[in-house]
Amino acid sequence: MKLGVLAWMAGEDESVGIARVGRERGHDTVLFEFDDIVCVPDESGTRPTVHGHDVAEFDAIVSRGHVSLEHWREHAEHLHLLSSVPGVVMFDSADVHLAAVSKFTMLHKLARAGLPVPPTRECRSEEDFIAACREWGRVVVKPSVGFGGVDVDRFVDGPVEPALSRVRAMLETYGVLLCQPFLEHTGDYRITIVGDSPSVCVRALTEGDSWRQSHGNGDGPPRSPIEVIEPAPELVDLSVRATRALGLSMAGIDILYHRGEPVVIEANVVPGWDGFPAELQNTVNNDVLDLVELTVAARRS
Repeated sequence: MKLGVLAWMAGEDESVGIARVGRERGHDTVLFEFDDIVCVPDESGTRPTVHGHDVAEFDAIVSRGHVSLEHWREHAEHLHLLSSVPGVVMFDSADVHLAAVSKFTMLHKLARAGLPVPPTRECRSEEDFIAACREWGRVVVKPSVGFGGVDVDRFVDGPVEPALSRVRAMLETYGVLLCQPFLEHTGDYRITIVGDSPSVCVRALTEGDSWRQSHGNGDGPPRSPIEVIEPAPELVDLSVRATRALGLSMAGIDILYHRGEPVVIEANVVPGWDGFPAELQNTVNNDVLDLVELTVAARRS
C-alpha cells in the first residue's frame, strides 16, 4: 500500500508516529505538509502532486493537516485537491474535515444527532456578550476555528471592563465568537475514537483555575495532567455517536459531567496524543494503521 500522512506541522509526533508504523508494516509511506502539495499541468489541465508523487498513486491519505484561520483558504483548497482524486481513500475528506473544524457546524450536527451539547450563542458584539452574561452568569468565549485551547477564555465577573476589553480584542481578531455558559465540573474526559472503537481514553485533571483541558503543544494552556481510564459504556456510546454524526473516521471527543449529566463539549478532528505515555501513543498509531488497512482492503475486494 502507498500511504500518505499529511502532518499538522514539521516533526509533529502523531504524524511521525503514524508514518513510522506504516513503514514498519511494509507500506510505502510518504510524510508531507500542506506546502508539499503542488498542482502541476498535464494533458487534462491540472494534476495534484505530493513531493513530486502523483496523488493518484496513493491508496490512502491520513490527514492531520492544520486548517487554521490564517491559512484557511489555501489549506481548504489543498484538502479539496487531495479529496478530488478518484481511488484515493481520505481519512478524512475535505468536506467532512472542514465541517468538523468549524465549532458552529460541529455543535449543530451533534445537537441534530441528539447528543447533549452546551447551549451556544453567536457573539458578534459587546452587546451579545453582555446578553450572554445576563442569561448565564459565568460564560466561556472561544473562536469557531481554533485548536489547543488558544483564545478560549472564561469570564466569571460579568461584563466588567477587563472582560469587555478582552472580548473586543477577540472580536477584532476573529469577527465572530462562540459564547457558552461555563459548566461547573471537575475533570474532563478525552475519548480518542478510531473507526467505531475507543483507542485510548484519559481523564484530564481540570478544576479551579486549571479549568481547560489541553492535550497539545503550541500557544494554548499548559498540558493538563491526565490519568488513563477505562471509559464507562456511556462515554464510549456518546463518543462513537459523536464521531459518526460528523462522518469522521477518527476524533478526540471531549466530554464533561455537569450536575451529574454528560455534556459533549466538542469533537476534535485532529486529536492529539503526543502527551500520552509512549506505549499508548503507539497504541493509537497502530489503531490508525489497522483502520487504514481494513478500509483499503475492503475497497479492493
